[in-house]
Amino acid sequence: MKAIGSYVWIWLPGDGNPTLCGFLRWQGRAADFAYVKSYQTNARAISVLPDWPIAKGSDSLYPAQDDALPGFIADVAPGRWAEFVLERLNGAKANAYERLLQGVHAQTGALEFGPSHREPPADDSNAFDFETIASAVADLDAERPVDPRLRAVFRHGPSLGGRRPKATIAIDGEPWIGKFCSVQDRGPEPPRMEAFGLTLARDCGLDVPDFKLVEAVGKPVLLVKRFDRQSGGRRHHVLSARTLLNLSERQSLIDGSYVSIAQQLRRHGLRPDEASRWFDRMLFNVAIGNTDDHPLNHLFGWDGRHLSLMPAFDLEPQLSAAEDRLHEMVIGRAGKEGSLENVLSQHAEFGLRRDQAEERVQRMLAVIRSNWRQALEMVDLPDTSSVRYALMASAREHPATRGDNEGEDQGASMSM
Repeated sequence: MKAIGSYVWIWLPGDGNPTLCGFLRWQGRAADFAYVKSYQTNARAISVLPDWPIAKGSDSLYPAQDDALPGFIADVAPGRWAEFVLERLNGAKANAYERLLQGVHAQTGALEFGPSHREPPADDSNAFDFETIASAVADLDAERPVDPRLRAVFRHGPSLGGRRPKATIAIDGEPWIGKFCSVQDRGPEPPRMEAFGLTLARDCGLDVPDFKLVEAVGKPVLLVKRFDRQSGGRRHHVLSARTLLNLSERQSLIDGSYVSIAQQLRRHGLRPDEASRWFDRMLFNVAIGNTDDHPLNHLFGWDGRHLSLMPAFDLEPQLSAAEDRLHEMVIGRAGKEGSLENVLSQHAEFGLRRDQAEERVQRMLAVIRSNWRQALEMVDLPDTSSVRYALMASAREHPATRGDNEGEDQGASMSM
């Protein structure tokens, strides 16, 4: 099959317009990437990856790997929801490269893709009101016919990753992500569950994006402000945990590790406390039973010199967490086990002494115990036994969590 491709443009830190960066060559099943000469000689250019400097000649080629797209490209590509939508609208499945070209302007991060090396892709996306977008998403999700006038909502495809219904929405000129219910949902509504997780995370001092819970077409919708966008249209170049670890999709299911990311943050981190803040992210996921913490659910800003931990998202207690508590990422010496002892098992890798790590555990669990009922009320979630049991299912087995309740069953402190 003859190779085709697309020019890659990047929004450099602080710039109000994108710069030509490279060329992505699609060869039928996989793609490779190379910097263009003008970028290699650009004094302001940044490498697209921490451990892959800008080079000339054959060293500038980032080869195709096990996945269809190089990791830093796949990070910004539309996900499974996009695959579903494009198949519904076009009547045929789109490959990874075709899906990539659909997003254009609403994709995550600072990269854009277009046919020209002279001009960046034109922003000809259409603006639709929130109710119109919500109606179109609901029709697609339920596999109902979509009003032809609303097909333009997805003319560039749903440009965000993940498998759940979502769309980019403009609110007062700022880009937000709308996360919707699905006809396939069972149990508590996911937008409410995620709003609950984000509320608790904010209470615990984690960096989370602005968010609000609203209603559309009779269902709750979680609106999350995009943290990869800045004022004036500027953008952050972001990388997933999977890309930082240089793992294929299949490898990441086995080898994705919080400790390995902590090591990267200690090498390249913008702030001295990046690794300890990452420890708090891991601890919170274990504390609320968010076992869906796979490497694509963690993003990091890269400015060419430093990595920075981007706000947390997709923080949702998984009701099955009470059963096996196995996470998507390796947590510590006990592998993916979601226990507090496992969280503490490699504290030094996060730049923390044992007593410092235990203090962080005690402090976070105290906040969760104090605030979880109010957080449920704020997002209008019922106080069900399954929600309560998913919360802090791991808090029973470690003395570091007992604090003033020494000797008392820790589940009882949450009326479980």
